Amino acid sequence: MKQQETSKAPPRDEPLRWYQWPFAALGHLMGIWILLILFEWLGGFWGNEVGTHAKTTFLLQLDALQADYPGVLNRLLPWVSELMLNFSDVLSLNFTGMFAFLTPYWHGAVYVTLALMVRIALLVFAYPLFLLAMFLGTFDGLIARQRRIAFVARETETVHYYAYKSLPWAVMGCSYLWLFVPGIVAISPSLMLIPGVIATGLLVQQTLSSYKKYL
Repeated sequence: MKQQETSKAPPRDEPLRWYQWPFAALGHLMGIWILLILFEWLGGFWGNEVGTHAKTTFLLQLDALQADYPGVLNRLLPWVSELMLNFSDVLSLNFTGMFAFLTPYWHGAVYVTLALMVRIALLVFAYPLFLLAMFLGTFDGLIARQRRIAFVARETETVHYYAYKSLPWAVMGCSYLWLFVPGIVAISPSLMLIPGVIATGLLVQQTLSSYKKYL
Protein backbone atom coordinates (compact mmCIF):
# COMPACT_ATOMS: atom_id res chain seq x y z
CA MET A 1 0.00 0.00 0.00
CA LYS A 2 2.82 2.41 0.84
CA GLN A 3 4.52 1.69 -2.47
CA GLN A 4 1.29 2.38 -4.32
CA GLU A 5 0.80 5.67 -2.47
CA THR A 6 4.35 6.81 -3.17
CA SER A 7 4.10 5.83 -6.83
CA LYS A 8 1.11 8.08 -7.45
CA ALA A 9 1.82 11.02 -9.70
CA PRO A 10 1.60 14.48 -8.11
CA PRO A 11 -1.65 16.31 -8.83
CA ARG A 12 -1.55 18.61 -11.82
CA ASP A 13 -2.42 22.26 -11.59
CA GLU A 14 -5.87 22.87 -13.00
CA PRO A 15 -6.07 25.38 -15.87
CA LEU A 16 -7.73 28.70 -15.21
CA ARG A 17 -11.46 28.93 -15.79
CA TRP A 18 -12.68 31.47 -18.32
CA TYR A 19 -14.04 33.72 -15.58
CA GLN A 20 -10.58 33.78 -13.94
CA TRP A 21 -8.83 35.15 -17.03
CA PRO A 22 -9.60 38.86 -16.38
CA PHE A 23 -8.27 38.59 -12.82
CA ALA A 24 -5.11 36.84 -14.03
CA ALA A 25 -4.59 39.49 -16.72
CA LEU A 26 -5.11 42.23 -14.13
CA GLY A 27 -2.50 40.62 -11.90
CA HIS A 28 -0.02 40.45 -14.78
CA LEU A 29 -0.77 44.08 -15.64
CA MET A 30 -0.05 45.14 -12.07
CA GLY A 31 3.22 43.21 -12.20
CA ILE A 32 4.26 44.97 -15.42
CA TRP A 33 3.34 48.34 -13.91
CA ILE A 34 5.43 47.69 -10.78
CA LEU A 35 8.42 46.48 -12.84
CA LEU A 36 8.31 49.59 -15.03
CA ILE A 37 8.19 51.87 -11.99
CA LEU A 38 11.13 50.03 -10.41
CA PHE A 39 13.06 50.31 -13.67
CA GLU A 40 12.37 54.05 -13.74
CA TRP A 41 13.38 54.56 -10.12
CA LEU A 42 16.57 52.53 -10.49
CA GLY A 43 17.45 54.11 -13.84
CA GLY A 44 20.18 56.22 -12.27
CA PHE A 45 22.36 53.14 -12.01
CA TRP A 46 22.63 52.89 -15.83
CA GLY A 47 22.62 56.57 -16.75
CA ASN A 48 18.91 57.43 -16.93
CA GLU A 49 17.65 60.47 -15.07
CA VAL A 50 14.77 59.55 -12.79
CA GLY A 51 11.50 61.04 -13.99
CA THR A 52 12.92 62.44 -17.22
CA HIS A 53 13.30 59.02 -18.86
CA ALA A 54 9.61 58.15 -18.39
CA LYS A 55 8.48 61.51 -19.77
CA THR A 56 10.81 61.27 -22.79
CA THR A 57 9.71 57.71 -23.53
CA PHE A 58 6.05 58.73 -23.27
CA LEU A 59 6.50 61.59 -25.79
CA LEU A 60 8.54 59.41 -28.17
CA GLN A 61 5.80 56.79 -27.97
CA LEU A 62 3.22 59.35 -29.11
CA ASP A 63 5.55 60.46 -31.94
CA ALA A 64 5.98 56.85 -33.11
CA LEU A 65 2.22 56.36 -32.99
CA GLN A 66 1.74 59.52 -35.04
CA ALA A 67 4.21 58.28 -37.66
CA ASP A 68 2.78 54.75 -37.95
CA TYR A 69 -0.93 55.14 -37.20
CA PRO A 70 -2.03 58.79 -37.43
CA GLY A 71 -5.68 57.78 -37.68
CA VAL A 72 -5.49 55.80 -34.44
CA LEU A 73 -3.70 58.67 -32.70
CA ASN A 74 -6.39 61.10 -33.83
CA ARG A 75 -8.97 58.88 -32.16
CA LEU A 76 -6.83 58.52 -29.03
CA LEU A 77 -5.74 62.15 -28.82
CA PRO A 78 -8.92 63.52 -27.17
CA TRP A 79 -8.76 60.76 -24.60
CA VAL A 80 -5.02 61.35 -24.01
CA SER A 81 -5.62 65.10 -23.65
CA GLU A 82 -8.37 64.50 -21.10
CA LEU A 83 -6.13 62.02 -19.30
CA MET A 84 -3.30 64.56 -19.15
CA LEU A 85 -5.74 67.18 -17.86
CA ASN A 86 -6.92 64.85 -15.11
CA PHE A 87 -3.32 64.07 -14.18
CA SER A 88 -2.19 67.72 -14.30
CA ASP A 89 -2.64 68.21 -10.56
CA VAL A 90 -0.75 65.01 -9.88
CA LEU A 91 2.08 66.00 -12.25
CA SER A 92 2.38 69.45 -10.69
CA LEU A 93 2.82 68.00 -7.22
CA ASN A 94 6.28 68.85 -5.86
CA PHE A 95 7.58 67.72 -2.51
CA THR A 96 9.38 70.27 -0.37
CA GLY A 97 11.72 70.22 2.56
CA MET A 98 13.25 66.95 3.55
CA PHE A 99 11.02 65.10 1.05
CA ALA A 100 12.10 67.15 -1.99
CA PHE A 101 14.18 64.24 -3.29
CA LEU A 102 10.95 62.28 -3.85
CA THR A 103 9.67 64.67 -6.56
CA PRO A 104 11.42 63.05 -9.57
CA TYR A 105 10.42 59.58 -8.36
CA TRP A 106 6.81 60.71 -8.10
CA HIS A 107 6.85 62.25 -11.58
CA GLY A 108 8.48 59.11 -12.97
CA ALA A 109 5.74 56.89 -11.53
CA VAL A 110 3.03 59.17 -12.93
CA TYR A 111 4.51 59.22 -16.45
CA VAL A 112 5.00 55.45 -16.36
CA THR A 113 1.31 55.10 -15.50
CA LEU A 114 0.24 57.49 -18.27
CA ALA A 115 2.34 55.73 -20.91
CA LEU A 116 1.08 52.31 -19.82
CA MET A 117 -2.55 53.45 -20.07
CA VAL A 118 -1.93 54.73 -23.61
CA ARG A 119 -0.36 51.40 -24.60
CA ILE A 120 -3.34 49.53 -23.14
CA ALA A 121 -5.70 51.67 -25.22
CA LEU A 122 -3.65 51.04 -28.35
CA LEU A 123 -3.64 47.31 -27.62
CA VAL A 124 -7.44 47.35 -27.48
CA PHE A 125 -7.46 49.01 -30.91
CA ALA A 126 -5.04 46.36 -32.19
CA TYR A 127 -7.08 43.32 -31.11
CA PRO A 128 -9.31 43.47 -34.22
CA LEU A 129 -6.12 42.77 -36.20
CA PHE A 130 -5.65 39.60 -34.16
CA LEU A 131 -9.26 38.62 -34.87
CA LEU A 132 -8.75 39.26 -38.58
CA ALA A 133 -5.59 37.14 -38.55
CA MET A 134 -7.51 34.34 -36.79
CA PHE A 135 -10.29 34.53 -39.38
CA LEU A 136 -7.86 34.35 -42.30
CA GLY A 137 -5.92 31.56 -40.59
CA THR A 138 -9.16 29.64 -40.02
CA PHE A 139 -10.23 30.03 -43.64
CA ASP A 140 -6.85 28.99 -45.04
CA GLY A 141 -6.46 26.20 -42.49
CA LEU A 142 -9.81 24.61 -43.36
CA ILE A 143 -8.94 24.72 -47.07
CA ALA A 144 -5.56 23.11 -46.38
CA ARG A 145 -7.23 20.45 -44.24
CA GLN A 146 -9.77 19.57 -46.93
CA ARG A 147 -6.98 19.35 -49.49
CA ARG A 148 -5.02 17.06 -47.18
CA ILE A 149 -8.08 14.82 -46.77
CA ALA A 150 -8.73 14.74 -50.52
CA PHE A 151 -5.15 13.72 -51.33
CA VAL A 152 -4.97 11.30 -48.36
CA ALA A 153 -1.99 13.14 -46.95
CA ARG A 154 -0.32 12.19 -43.71
CA GLU A 155 -1.81 13.46 -40.45
CA THR A 156 0.45 15.59 -38.29
CA GLU A 157 -0.90 15.35 -34.78
CA THR A 158 2.33 16.72 -33.27
CA VAL A 159 2.09 19.92 -35.32
CA HIS A 160 -1.55 20.33 -34.30
CA TYR A 161 -0.75 19.82 -30.62
CA TYR A 162 2.10 22.32 -30.43
CA ALA A 163 0.36 24.91 -32.63
CA TYR A 164 -2.77 24.69 -30.48
CA LYS A 165 -0.78 25.02 -27.26
CA SER A 166 1.31 27.92 -28.60
CA LEU A 167 -1.63 30.02 -29.82
CA PRO A 168 -2.62 31.66 -26.50
CA TRP A 169 1.05 32.20 -25.66
CA ALA A 170 1.56 34.06 -28.94
CA VAL A 171 -1.32 36.45 -28.23
CA MET A 172 -0.46 36.96 -24.57
CA GLY A 173 3.28 37.18 -25.20
CA CYS A 174 2.85 39.86 -27.85
CA SER A 175 0.47 41.79 -25.59
CA TYR A 176 2.74 41.67 -22.56
CA LEU A 177 5.84 42.57 -24.57
CA TRP A 178 4.02 45.58 -26.03
CA LEU A 179 3.00 46.73 -22.57
CA PHE A 180 6.49 46.30 -21.10
CA VAL A 181 9.23 46.94 -23.70
CA PRO A 182 8.14 50.43 -24.90
CA GLY A 183 8.21 51.54 -21.28
CA ILE A 184 11.96 50.95 -21.30
CA VAL A 185 12.89 52.00 -24.82
CA ALA A 186 10.77 53.80 -27.41
CA ILE A 187 9.89 51.45 -30.25
CA SER A 188 7.50 51.49 -33.17
CA PRO A 189 4.12 49.82 -32.51
CA SER A 190 4.42 47.98 -35.83
CA LEU A 191 7.63 46.24 -34.74
CA MET A 192 5.91 44.94 -31.63
CA LEU A 193 2.36 44.12 -32.75
CA ILE A 194 2.59 43.04 -36.41
CA PRO A 195 4.86 40.00 -35.71
CA GLY A 196 2.40 38.85 -33.05
CA VAL A 197 -0.52 39.23 -35.46
CA ILE A 198 1.31 37.22 -38.14
CA ALA A 199 2.29 34.51 -35.64
CA THR A 200 -1.32 34.26 -34.45
CA GLY A 201 -2.64 33.79 -37.98
CA LEU A 202 0.00 31.16 -38.80
CA LEU A 203 -0.66 29.20 -35.61
CA VAL A 204 -4.42 29.16 -36.27
CA GLN A 205 -3.75 27.99 -39.82
CA GLN A 206 -1.43 25.21 -38.63
CA THR A 207 -3.85 24.17 -35.88
CA LEU A 208 -6.73 23.63 -38.31
CA SER A 209 -4.79 22.33 -41.30
CA SER A 210 -3.18 19.59 -39.20
CA TYR A 211 -6.40 18.61 -37.41
CA LYS A 212 -7.58 15.00 -37.69
CA LYS A 213 -9.29 13.99 -40.92
CA TYR A 214 -12.64 13.02 -39.42
CA LEU A 215 -14.59 15.16 -36.96
